[in-house]
Amino acid sequence: MDVFMDGLISLNVWTLIFTWVNLIILFLVLKRFLYKPVKKMLQKREDEVKKEYEEAAVLKNEGEQLKTEYEQSLLQAKDQAGEIISNAVKKAAIYTDETEKQAKQKAADIIKKAEQEMESERNTAANQMKDEITNLSVLMAKKMLKREITDEDQSRFIDEFIEDAGELNWQE
Repeated sequence: MDVFMDGLISLNVWTLIFTWVNLIILFLVLKRFLYKPVKKMLQKREDEVKKEYEEAAVLKNEGEQLKTEYEQSLLQAKDQAGEIISNAVKKAAIYTDETEKQAKQKAADIIKKAEQEMESERNTAANQMKDEITNLSVLMAKKMLKREITDEDQSRFIDEFIEDAGELNWQE
């Protein structure tokens, strides 16, 4: 059953039907064994890519959180360092003040001790002068009176002389 017989082109209906049936069978076979597995594979790959993107987004968020925490820790460390330096400066100032107070106290103690020693030496010198003056007075009195003086006389003369000498020093 040739529909057209034109010398060059001939068309057979059974060949056309057979070709169409072969084409439909080939399509169904390809769809069953090639298209569905390829589609599943592509879907699986797409799911994996989505999962990787989601994981990357999660990791990015975690990284940003870690970065924020690190920056906060760094700021806290800087604050702590500033606080430590501030405390060290305060302690140094306190130590300096204490050292200065101790030095002033030692200087005051040395001055006080020196004044006490000077007062002691002044008293010693005054007592020595009294003794010398007493001895000179006794010698002078002996020579003047050409006689012996008793201990009572000597004590009375010394007391009178000291009183007179003390009045002279106070009047000057």
